[in-house]
Amino acid sequence: MSEKEWMKDFIYERMELHWQELYRSKADDRREEGRTLDQFEAILKRLTKKERKTINRFFDLSTERHVKETSYLYTCGVKDGIRAMKLINSL
Repeated sequence: MSEKEWMKDFIYERMELHWQELYRSKADDRREEGRTLDQFEAILKRLTKKERKTINRFFDLSTERHVKETSYLYTCGVKDGIRAMKLINSL
């Protein structure tokens, strides 16, 4: 495994741990999200197949973009942290 692959795996694993921690204590938020999702699905059922496909594609693209942005920013944070540690150690 290359260093880049290891770093990517490490970052995804850490992100997953942080997501779990973030949502562990948010039961009320999840219930509200569930109700909203039910309402959204009811609205989607009233649309034509083409309209549903367009909306689903939009959400897929938005999610993909969000995943890339989050991963990029987390990676930058790790790199900044390493640089800061090196700077501190050099003092």
